Amino acid sequence: MRYFFQSALIFLFLATMASCTEVGVEIPAFEEPDSKRVVLLEDLTGVQCPNCPKGAAALEDILGKFPNNVVAVGVHGNFLTKPLPESKYDFRNPKSIALEEYLKPFLGKPSAHINRTYFEGELYTAVDAPELWQSYVEKELKAPHVMDLVIEKSYNASTRQLSLTVKATPLINETGNYKMSIYLTESDIVDPQENQGTIIEDYKHNHVLRDMLTTATGDELATVLEKGKIVSKSFIYTIPEAFKVANMEVVAMVARANGSDKSVMQAAGTKVTN
Repeated sequence: MRYFFQSALIFLFLATMASCTEVGVEIPAFEEPDSKRVVLLEDLTGVQCPNCPKGAAALEDILGKFPNNVVAVGVHGNFLTKPLPESKYDFRNPKSIALEEYLKPFLGKPSAHINRTYFEGELYTAVDAPELWQSYVEKELKAPHVMDLVIEKSYNASTRQLSLTVKATPLINETGNYKMSIYLTESDIVDPQENQGTIIEDYKHNHVLRDMLTTATGDELATVLEKGKIVSKSFIYTIPEAFKVANMEVVAMVARANGSDKSVMQAAGTKVTN
């Protein structure tokens, strides 16, 4: 009988150990989506925002994963954007301030407008949880591709004059109000940044909105989109001496402008000097 109980205990022990054995979970390799869509991520940020470095890191991770499908603009409006005592630059400008007002409401910073699309479960179009940004970008990349957008540009280094033509080709027939926005951003700007009660002296600010070639809310583009019929706008802009042209990018987008529907149909981006 004693032998029987010992055998039973050994069997029970072995069964318990087997049931506790960890089974490896295979994580599938990340695959860049097969999409012709280019998503616009407008990051509402500021140098006095203690959580904004976290948002910037999430943004750079997204750009690294979707280099051909996401463009970004860092918007420094009036909230948490006043330069620090150590700052050399003031990233605020009339267009960035007006754009932040246009993109309200938002709960706090960092917040991101992802194609200016409202996602179910959020209070506002602005998403204040950086850990959710990538999932919403992926949702937008799976949405129907409804427009091609091409930036044609030339830059004269001696005069610092930038000439642009942005061509939008609708892939659907649609009526409504449509606007085009053209952003001029600069990256690799080293200047202090608040970060959870400390100051990062050599923080690198990227995608900073320096100016817009359109109004902050976008220029009127069309009221009727006809499949295959190109709609275009041209711009000429002289880049200020204070901006480092080698680090600048042009971002263009076309958005709906029908009441609360400000959704971006397509975006595009290109370096100023390439």
